[in-house]
Amino acid sequence: MYFLLALSLVFASSSVVHCNDGDPLLATAVNIVCKLTTGLKATPARFTAILSTADPKLSTITSQELKGRLYKLLNNNTGGSAQLADVYARAAGKLLTKAEQARSKLAAAAAKATAAAGLAAGRMDEAIMLIFNAKGASDACLSQSESTSTPETTAQIPNCFAGGAAIVDTTTAKADDTLTQAHNPAELHAALNTLAAATVKTTNGNKIAGQSPVHAHNTNCVITKGSGGSHKLVTAGQNTVKLGDGIWEVGGATTDHQIWPSTPIGSENRPTLHAALEELKKSEADYQTIVSAEEVITYSTGGKIAESEEFQQALSEATGGSKIDQPADKLKAMFKTDSVANFQKEFWNPFYTTQILSKSYWADPSKPENLGDKTDTTELEKAMDFYLTVTLATIASKNKEISDLKSKASTAANKPEDVCNKITETEAKVCNTTENCHFVESNDKGEKCTLKKEIKEKLEKESQETGGTSTAVDCSKLDTKPKCEEVNKPGKPATCGWRKGKDNEDDKEAEKCRNGSFLASKQFAMIVSACAALLF
Repeated sequence: MYFLLALSLVFASSSVVHCNDGDPLLATAVNIVCKLTTGLKATPARFTAILSTADPKLSTITSQELKGRLYKLLNNNTGGSAQLADVYARAAGKLLTKAEQARSKLAAAAAKATAAAGLAAGRMDEAIMLIFNAKGASDACLSQSESTSTPETTAQIPNCFAGGAAIVDTTTAKADDTLTQAHNPAELHAALNTLAAATVKTTNGNKIAGQSPVHAHNTNCVITKGSGGSHKLVTAGQNTVKLGDGIWEVGGATTDHQIWPSTPIGSENRPTLHAALEELKKSEADYQTIVSAEEVITYSTGGKIAESEEFQQALSEATGGSKIDQPADKLKAMFKTDSVANFQKEFWNPFYTTQILSKSYWADPSKPENLGDKTDTTELEKAMDFYLTVTLATIASKNKEISDLKSKASTAANKPEDVCNKITETEAKVCNTTENCHFVESNDKGEKCTLKKEIKEKLEKESQETGGTSTAVDCSKLDTKPKCEEVNKPGKPATCGWRKGKDNEDDKEAEKCRNGSFLASKQFAMIVSACAALLF
């Protein structure tokens, strides 16, 4: 549209504007503008390259998040390691979400910047080509030097045209080099901004970035004069029309329309170029979000982890604690270490050396491998599915044990010694944390988890006092309070009780006859808790 408008202004009268023998822009000035249009046209390719550097970082974050969840799954029942794994897995998930959102915004900004850059380049090209072919006040608006009016040779025509010479402006050349090597939006923005600044009309005559668009002896070079000095366009009034995205303007009370605006014009006055630069500026923050997330989640000494808001949130969620401001205190709370220096020893090394079986991601033959060595997200996802299946199978097994314990808890006929014996054959910790039981390694198989001596003696004494007899009573079948309380012997522990249910008992709010078993109910609660830990 602007191009057609420009043509209509140039050819406003019936007279023909003859093509100039030379070119109406000095080579350096044209080169600067041409380099900007070239750089703008290269923006899509540069953004593709920038996104290609962001994607591996996102892949690293994804693999660390998967490893964090695996580490948590494999350390659910190992005391302090379980909490550390939980904190890391939670924080890794938050960082991954943050990075993925930034990647989406970066891609959207790339699309907008690419569209704006292409439009700006096209409009500048229109103005350059129009001026390139317009008639001026002399026969050679573009000369080889300040001291001669000799027309430019083909080899010295600006290099954005076929057969053109190398760029002569050093600053612009450096910006051009940066354009071809930009690795992030900030570098691309800086390079384009340098070129944009070089095309800004200054208040020093017609100079652009120190260069005059025409030679001193051809300063009257205008695009609206015909041969012999006749004017082909005369405008009146105050308004002007900017062409080439602000590179050239016509209008106002002007007879000679020179090839550059008569007033300073910066990139902010050139809307499409300004839009491209603004999108580049905004997208840098999204790119740096991805860079930062990768650094935090992989930092070997934990320093960046201690400063991360995501880890702060994860710690608070995992522990129900309040916010901790000091990095060293935060590390201590999260990883049980007093300093950043100890982080690698206390957490990072165990994290990386936790082993998984290669069969978990379908490798054959199967062998143990360090979790930290795995980077392939597909393999890690397969391993996650494998160990989750194993965990669910464990939960199914525990559910059967819970069902058995419920059955045991429904009657007072179970001998306390038998309950202890059936708790575990190998896990001393589980046995010892069960009320009234303790683990004796030297005992025979099936009796390693046994009643504590003092409890056994107490029960034997009670048995002697009652004549060594015990009648099995199913409390749940006693449907009235008197019947329930009748089975209890005076001065002895209650066999049954009329009460509401406790934790892990059915119908907690209903008052009915319930048994007084202390072992089965206790173990039932412990197993339920263990299953919950496996799931979360």
